[in-house]
Amino acid sequence: MPEVITEIFEAPVDPGDPGWTLADVVDFDEADFAEMSAVDAGRFIAAADQLQAMVQAQKMRAMQRYRTAARDDEWTHDMLALRRNVSLARSAQDLALAEDLCERLPRTLGALSAGLLDESKARQIAQAASPLSGEQCAEFEARIYPTILGKTPWQVARLARTTVIKVDPEGASTRAELTKRSRKVERHAAEDGMAWLHAFAPAERVQAAYQRIDTLARGLGADDERSMDERRADVLFDLLLGTRQSSVVTHVYVTLTAETLLGLDSLPGELRGY
Repeated sequence: MPEVITEIFEAPVDPGDPGWTLADVVDFDEADFAEMSAVDAGRFIAAADQLQAMVQAQKMRAMQRYRTAARDDEWTHDMLALRRNVSLARSAQDLALAEDLCERLPRTLGALSAGLLDESKARQIAQAASPLSGEQCAEFEARIYPTILGKTPWQVARLARTTVIKVDPEGASTRAELTKRSRKVERHAAEDGMAWLHAFAPAERVQAAYQRIDTLARGLGADDERSMDERRADVLFDLLLGTRQSSVVTHVYVTLTAETLLGLDSLPGELRGY
């Protein structure tokens, strides 16, 4: 690893040897790329991603310092947003992420510093851990590392979410009951005479509704020329507008641990497909 990077990043996650130097990533001109093989291009992309994550970690540290140093200045967010040419909302989100990583999630900041985790995944982890106390965050990170490294964004979100439930089952149950009160339906205009219809509801009801729609769409026959997405959309609105009758029975599968079934813990079940 380049000496400058070794000196800067003191991470509680061992990055190992990345197999590249700083010069390998930045000292390129157009001719170098023109002669590059697909294999070398792939290696370059991976190295650039890793370096970008390392730089993002340093930016988080700088933003945390900015936040604490300018704590008494009411224009802190405005000035930083102006300097970065981003919205006030984005600037506030980034400052909040910096605070979480620097004060509550040191192993996640370390993984970002080592280039083992990108900023979007670090943001997913911080968002999942937001309801936890400092002590619970330590247990949360102990549970997810190193398993979470190398996961896809969907896998990261799922692992982080389920781990929060394991760390704080009572809090998760309370939050679920409170969140149910936020269920709603929204509509949004789109281009070319189209629009979106969004529903926010308990996961088990959404899962059951989707399975019913999907089952009906798949039962329309192979001779139907519409795509499956088109079929599902048409089935949904046929059901909502009362132009389709159906006796399809849907099944929602929930996986429980033996301890939960025996009443030894209060962990919720896992909803298949969620």
